[in-house]
Amino acid sequence: VDRGKNMVGAFYQPAFVYFNLHTLHTLPEREWDCGLAEMCKHALLESTGSIYKFMRMHVSDLRNAGAPALRQAVLDSAAFKASVVARDERESGLRAILNLGHTTAHAIESITGYRRFSHGEAVARGLVTALILSRDILDYSRTDEMLAFMRELRLPMDTAELSGESLWDHMQYDKKAVQGVPEFVLLDQSATAVYGRKVTREQFLNAWQEQRDRCG
Repeated sequence: VDRGKNMVGAFYQPAFVYFNLHTLHTLPEREWDCGLAEMCKHALLESTGSIYKFMRMHVSDLRNAGAPALRQAVLDSAAFKASVVARDERESGLRAILNLGHTTAHAIESITGYRRFSHGEAVARGLVTALILSRDILDYSRTDEMLAFMRELRLPMDTAELSGESLWDHMQYDKKAVQGVPEFVLLDQSATAVYGRKVTREQFLNAWQEQRDRCG
């Protein structure tokens, strides 16, 4: 549809999930960015912190298609997402946490006509925005640690010279917006995802400016 993504769809669960790590050898670097951005998102969301700790411990292996650590990280990430989706198929509550980073990401995709950035590249940038916005409810030291993890993964974190004002305008049409007010998934003091957090225009623009100052 004209004004955004994921407005229309159907719900079907897969019979099983199959992946073959050998196919990763064929991927360009940008596709690695996409996959690692989503895996990073799952690591930030998983409540025990086990995925996050494992990925941080093995971060140097996560762009190596033959590394056993990558295989385990992919398995953990897929299992986490499957467990969330199975518990909340129609996104009435819990599943909304999977939108971490996506409020900004969908606006980035929309403003650039879905041609300049892949979904994962937009999500990576949106995760940075969400972490900066989370600092009202999560310690600066934790958010800085998570941002450092993203740098270690070599994910795109810059603002790509996009206008914060234009992004905000597009966010008002996001499926997660309520009466034109965008809602974000943020992380609280225990690094637990909190969905449905309303963010003001000023808060978003300040976060986007900080992202520009820190990441370009």
